[in-house]
Amino acid sequence: MSNAGGASAGPIDITIERWSTPEERATLRSALTEKGSEALLNALQDTKKVGFIRRTGGGLGWNKD
Repeated sequence: MSNAGGASAGPIDITIERWSTPEERATLRSALTEKGSEALLNALQDTKKVGFIRRTGGGLGWNKD
């Protein structure tokens, strides 16, 4: 069977460029505890970039600007 298009295990790089501010943490915590995971996702998408995750060696990754 082919694994084309499927997920595969492998090493990743996680780069932290800055820590979240106390205000950002409070907003994220409140979104999760008061409104659930969907609200947390929306709040994370509205948060200023703190770093990025990518496959080791380059290739595909996700970078929120």
